[in-house]
Amino acid sequence: MFIARFFLIPYIITIVVEITAALIWGVRSGRSILAVLWINTITNPAVSILRLISYRMISSADVRLVIVILAEIAVLLAEWKLFSHFISERKPYFLMSLTLNGASYGAGLLLPVILTILA
Repeated sequence: MFIARFFLIPYIITIVVEITAALIWGVRSGRSILAVLWINTITNPAVSILRLISYRMISSADVRLVIVILAEIAVLLAEWKLFSHFISERKPYFLMSLTLNGASYGAGLLLPVILTILA
């Protein structure tokens, strides 16, 4: 249950939300959708692992929040560059990355509610 709660459920939510948001942005080619999937397969677990380590090793909630914010900024910038390289449709990639990450982060804030419903 630990792996599902900390890694699998957030990953699935991220994939569903970000691919849906990419489709809304007009990303249509299979290659581009696959790029969104693979890029998130790299970045989402990395942030989840960092979050887990910070929760276990750092007692200050403020410091943990700063770590999460910095990690999310790093993901935003990395995904911006990766989207611009791998997505075939011409888009404002930074704004698209900001939107996709904002949507999945917002969904993540709802994760406790979702877990309560699933339990």
